[in-house]
Amino acid sequence: VELVRSLPPEDMEDVLLCVHPVVLPAGTVIFRQGEQGDALYFVDEGEVDICVPNQGSGQKRVALLGPGQSFGEMALLTGEPRTASAVALSDVELLKIDKEHFDELIDKSPNLRRSVESLNAKRLEHNVRTTQGTMDAELWQKVAVSNIQRLSRNEEVSLMQKHASAGAPLAIFMGAMMDGIPESIVIGSSFVSLASYQYTFLAAVFLSNLPEAMASSAGMAEAGFSRMRIFGLWGGLVIAGAFAAAIGNVFLLDAPPVAITLVEAVAGGGILAMVSSVMMPEAYEHGGAEVGLSTIAGFICAFLFSFI
Repeated sequence: VELVRSLPPEDMEDVLLCVHPVVLPAGTVIFRQGEQGDALYFVDEGEVDICVPNQGSGQKRVALLGPGQSFGEMALLTGEPRTASAVALSDVELLKIDKEHFDELIDKSPNLRRSVESLNAKRLEHNVRTTQGTMDAELWQKVAVSNIQRLSRNEEVSLMQKHASAGAPLAIFMGAMMDGIPESIVIGSSFVSLASYQYTFLAAVFLSNLPEAMASSAGMAEAGFSRMRIFGLWGGLVIAGAFAAAIGNVFLLDAPPVAITLVEAVAGGGILAMVSSVMMPEAYEHGGAEVGLSTIAGFICAFLFSFI
């Protein structure tokens, strides 16, 4: 089959696992012009007539396909309706790949994607020459523009990952800010003097915030943030935390327990939202199952520090 002839063995194996045979008698309409593309076909035996409506009446042949040739890829690539009809000219044996499997193969195999798109470009040029004056010019223009502007699925994923790489560290930073500022308010509200203050509590806070700060900083560096920008963001958060602690000491030193609990709840909600939505998935993706043990060890350390 010309479409898959140049594929490496591993890609060829994937294709073979997705095809299933279809036997049709002569005269069977395999698909009609205007229908949505649902499969790619390979001709194993027999002949298939690819045709379009003639200006006068009847059908005009665009191509006559025999064993080893394929058809139906254009609608799958562009997402547009079928631009021609396919009719079994004789009894035919076809190999069919459903759209779902076709999309998966295109995702996995850049070689297959290039082969299909190259064949599609040749078919498009041939069809335009063959059907001069008989095809809807607007339809062919729409198909051609769609084919030119189309991103492959690999390119779409790469583009999404590129933009998402900058979002994750900023999300962690925002979570640290939502946790750190209320936390600083609570620290400030409980500060009376240096002699009576529990520095072990500060150590526990430091240990709990260190992993998210490291993860966010590393992510920012990978996303292309400069060192000055990273230091600027975290320096700004430190200054904001200091102001929050001062405000807490001035306004909440004698506050009722309910007010302190409310501030702590806001801090806890912020850190839980950030950890569950950003840090845990990212940590498991990069660290595997060992991340669970590290998380338990971190909680135990913070818990023990609070009792020293």
